[in-house]
Amino acid sequence: MCRLRSRIRNILGIALFAGVVLAHGASAEAQEQRVIIGLRPELPGVSAQGLVRALEARIEDEGGRVEDRLELIDAVVATLDPELIPQLEQDPQVRYVVPDGVVGTPEFWARRTAPAKGPKGPSLKPQSVGSAAIPVELYSWGIERIRAPEVHRARLAASPPQTGAPGVLLGALGFAMGLGLLAVRPLRRRSSLLLGAMLLGALGVLSGCTAALVVPHPGVLGEGVTIALLDTGIDLGHPDLRGNVLGGIDFVNGDMDPSDDNGHGTGVAGLLAAAENGLGLVGTAPRVKIWSVKILSYDERGSISDLIRGLEWALQKGVQIMGMSLGTEEDNAALRDAIRTVSQAGVLMVAAAGNKGYRVLYPAAYPEVIAVASTDENDQRAWFSNMGPEVDLAAPGTNLLTTALKGEYQRASGTSFSVPQVAGVAALVMSAGLRDAPAVRRRLEETAQDLGLFAQAQGHGLVDAARAVLGP
Repeated sequence: MCRLRSRIRNILGIALFAGVVLAHGASAEAQEQRVIIGLRPELPGVSAQGLVRALEARIEDEGGRVEDRLELIDAVVATLDPELIPQLEQDPQVRYVVPDGVVGTPEFWARRTAPAKGPKGPSLKPQSVGSAAIPVELYSWGIERIRAPEVHRARLAASPPQTGAPGVLLGALGFAMGLGLLAVRPLRRRSSLLLGAMLLGALGVLSGCTAALVVPHPGVLGEGVTIALLDTGIDLGHPDLRGNVLGGIDFVNGDMDPSDDNGHGTGVAGLLAAAENGLGLVGTAPRVKIWSVKILSYDERGSISDLIRGLEWALQKGVQIMGMSLGTEEDNAALRDAIRTVSQAGVLMVAAAGNKGYRVLYPAAYPEVIAVASTDENDQRAWFSNMGPEVDLAAPGTNLLTTALKGEYQRASGTSFSVPQVAGVAALVMSAGLRDAPAVRRRLEETAQDLGLFAQAQGHGLVDAARAVLGP
């Protein structure tokens, strides 16, 4: 019995010791902070690579680790003891040390805290719409409101639509062949030829009818323009999107498959570039090409460092426009550096103002980015739309019909879904011949429709595709 009690005491002692060790380890790990460290590689006699190696050794000596390098802004991502931060900030080779904070969709931030003062509106949760309920080639009301279809149809008078005449002629020829065979040869001896001719005729007539129903628009549709969407990914197999998605990258899972596991990015992509393919919807710029940059996980959040890596990757792909239906609530020196670098490279950036009813999210709040607010069906500020002097343009943002996961459709609301309409109009302007990003931005602002709202709610006004592309 004594021996048993001694054994139990030993086991309890070991368990208690292990618990203390684990608790200490967990506490130490909880104290670590993930940061972005901006470097000064321009110092004489110091190479960027050598500076990174020296910094990595210093951080590891203090029990931390360097996770990644952000070449776009000459910075590194590191996890370290917060007590080391003041020492690093005093280093002449370090520009700044900032948290690697959270970025998320405007809907994510709206869910985290209650809206500012004012009445709460309806839920921003998307509503599923079955594909069977979608007519052929439908425009969402928002895309109609910003007059994108007028741009798509701009040359209808000059370029008459194809009527399907080749198909009809082919059908007539097939039936004529069948009748000729009946007159010349007995049916039993030429039955296979007769049936083949009749089938050819039927297919010809059907193809003619289809061509007459689904006529490609002859106007400006975004040809020759490439856009990067930094979001939760895209449903790569969606019938309305797969023809316009070039591919992409996934910074969440570390691979080249930017498939959407949330639906947010797929909804954004549909309002931008749903194809004119004879089914479903038509987007604002239905022939634009998309690179999908997945930096947000299934819960609609990611990190500032991944956003910066996404900006760098998209820049390397040579895109003309970047759409960011996301943001963060705090200014961040590393993100600000990245946005400036992308702007200096000549890329137009469009981002969501946010859905909490007050100040604008970053990066939309940076002057280099077009900050987009939302309006409703009555041309009023959407109840959720953030406001501030940083707002540049507004676009419809309530109850918008768009694409969803698994080839389906949804109705969505939020400044997230206003962004692709503004980005799409910018693509139409570029496709029409104006390629300089600052000039395109000025065109959008100068041709926007004043809704009579406060400037902090609408900026220059509601984006107007027809005026921007075709003129007043």
